[in-house]
Amino acid sequence: MVDTLRQKATSGVVWSAFERFGQQGCVFVVQLVLARLLAPEEFGLIAMVVVFIAICTVLIDAGFSRALVQRKEVTDSDLSTVFYFNLIVSFVVAGILYLSAPVIASFYGFSELSQILRFLSFGLILNALGAVHRSILTRNLLFKKLFWVSFPSVLISGALGIAMAYYDFGVWSLVAQSLCMALISSLFLWLYAAWRPSLVFDVGCLKEMFPYGARLAVSGVLDQGFQNIYVLIIGKVFSPIEVGYFQRARAFQQLPVANFQSVLSRVAFPLLSTIQGDPIRMKNAVRKSLLVGALFAFTVMAGLSAVAEPMVVLLIGDKWLPSVPILQVLCIAGALFPMHSVNTNLLMAMGRADWFLRLEILKKLLVVVNVLITYRFGVQCMVLGIVITSAISLIPNTYYTRRLIGYTLMMQLRDVLPLAIMAGLMHLLVRVAMGFVPGALAQLLLGALLGVCIVALTLRFLGQEVKKEVGLLLSALPLGCQIKRMLIL
Repeated sequence: MVDTLRQKATSGVVWSAFERFGQQGCVFVVQLVLARLLAPEEFGLIAMVVVFIAICTVLIDAGFSRALVQRKEVTDSDLSTVFYFNLIVSFVVAGILYLSAPVIASFYGFSELSQILRFLSFGLILNALGAVHRSILTRNLLFKKLFWVSFPSVLISGALGIAMAYYDFGVWSLVAQSLCMALISSLFLWLYAAWRPSLVFDVGCLKEMFPYGARLAVSGVLDQGFQNIYVLIIGKVFSPIEVGYFQRARAFQQLPVANFQSVLSRVAFPLLSTIQGDPIRMKNAVRKSLLVGALFAFTVMAGLSAVAEPMVVLLIGDKWLPSVPILQVLCIAGALFPMHSVNTNLLMAMGRADWFLRLEILKKLLVVVNVLITYRFGVQCMVLGIVITSAISLIPNTYYTRRLIGYTLMMQLRDVLPLAIMAGLMHLLVRVAMGFVPGALAQLLLGALLGVCIVALTLRFLGQEVKKEVGLLLSALPLGCQIKRMLIL
């Protein structure tokens, strides 16, 4: 049983990683093209619109898709009921967003946002069509099929976005790419999930899932709203160009760590749900997830911070250089992602959505305090406040983990401390080495090569437990066995 779970988890992580990074990687390429074609203030306008799309997406689902994954047993009636609920709500929310688009545009003072928001609202309906099918595949850890859902949708929509950007469609290239991806993803989800809704709508089923789903929905709305509160404040208090710099820095930061953490979460959530009655195994699984996540997050964030300037210059040009200091500070907060994610995944897997909601409310209050204190001192000060609030949030985040499985904050810090020291040394050595090399390209290549060598050397001295987990992940990757032998894992 243990070996079966390990194999499913390893396969799930690998295929989920392909699906997640492939999708986000293509979107990231489109954004880079747009960043070359658009001025930072125009890119900032796009970010202002996405705030409302993200919040509406969470509202439509109402947490029921995650509830389907968390339930031990799911019937066809459950699936059909959630499907029709999502579809009905998506039409209502999309209609409200469509009608309120001029009001939102006037709030920012940019009338062109109205049409952009109205077109993007149709994507809410398209995404709702495939939400239950995605939950079915996730519940069964069928991430290989999810990869084959994402790959064609990312490839086609990404090509469309890049082509439109090349022919000077500007902002609308991103709009078209988003709608195209939503449509094709839903079509392939219907193909690979092999499930069709029945003509059933069970109100009793919704009532059973509502306590769990509603709390997750409120948490999700709070999370999306407060994740984007900085975009709202910067856009309103400062200017769209500052929003552009902030959003571009955050996009660079979130691409590696947030996506890797999403991969682990998507696998850990259903996996932990299956062993929720065994605290010892739960603690062991949580600890391994933390170590693997921290190894990736610490090293990547340290390296990204070190090579931020030459990377920005090469990829999107000198006009984006003001985003570099923001990115370097955000990398510190990014390194803490695994500690937050691992602890919240435990609560969701144990069905404690009530505790999860309490934590989200408390953490959002910290965000409000940060905004109220720092907004008058500029964007850089607000970003520094993000790091401080993220560190403080670890205290309540780990409180319930200690109660459930006895894995305290101090134990977690002690486990990740060697990895943090290694990442700090790597950052310092890369920064020093780049100072002896002229040119952005040469600096970036040297920094990347040196960072990889330091990580490979560090892996040899890690504990057997971490090396074993990293080795299992590598073994499932193409050429992973050769890489593992090179690292002597």
